[in-house]
Amino acid sequence: MMHKPVLVVKDPNLIRFVLTKKFAHFQDRGIYCNEKIDPLSAHLLSVPGEKWRFLMSKFSPAFTSSKIKQIFFTVGECFEKMVDFIAEKAKNRELVEVQELFARFSTDVIASAAFGIQVNSIENPNAEFRKWGRKFFQPNPLRNLLLLMVPSWLDLFKIPVTSKNITKFFIGSFTESVEYRIANNVARKDFLDLLMQLMDKGYIDNDDEKTSNQMSGFNRVKIIMLEGAAHAFVFWLGRFETSSTTATNCLYELAVHQDIYHNI
Repeated sequence: MMHKPVLVVKDPNLIRFVLTKKFAHFQDRGIYCNEKIDPLSAHLLSVPGEKWRFLMSKFSPAFTSSKIKQIFFTVGECFEKMVDFIAEKAKNRELVEVQELFARFSTDVIASAAFGIQVNSIENPNAEFRKWGRKFFQPNPLRNLLLLMVPSWLDLFKIPVTSKNITKFFIGSFTESVEYRIANNVARKDFLDLLMQLMDKGYIDNDDEKTSNQMSGFNRVKIIMLEGAAHAFVFWLGRFETSSTTATNCLYELAVHQDIYHNI
């Protein structure tokens, strides 16, 4: 990358080795991260070294199969709304832009699971969460080039990857959701609830209560509000376009190869 050598692993066996047995030795990804000028960049995908190890130990319990299954209810709620929306369109024989529809569906799911907010962008495509997501993904060739080739320059010139307006919106939304749940004693099994556990107790409740009670002092170190907001943001960002693109391609393949659909 310009003046800096970068390792590219292509062999499947080596990739498996890096991602499993030697995972802890490859925590630095060379991705831009500056907590001071761009607080939303301080998430697991970008933080280096000891900070990555600390956050990894905190968030690993959030992605067990049992914890992920708890979010299925949220997905189901949003899916029912999408089915009703499509049924109405089908009744009137209207055209539906599938990728856009799935993008709005993904927005609803992530906003609900990570921020505890009912966006309903399926019926309202101009909802704020959808609007700010599109703004983040607007082309910015110069920023993207610096981010990929010389991220150190962004640090040097104090250039944030996330604009101030986007940062203000997402941190504000996250903070309001957390404060509302605390004030109203709201308990909901979603990603936001797991983040609140890390902010309140320093660890995520284990399915085995005895294990939770035996947590060491290190494991009880809490994360701060901005760290919680950064992880809610990347949880949302990572599924903003990827999920809709994947679902759209799956539907296309099923439409072209309808024999697959009938055999499912």
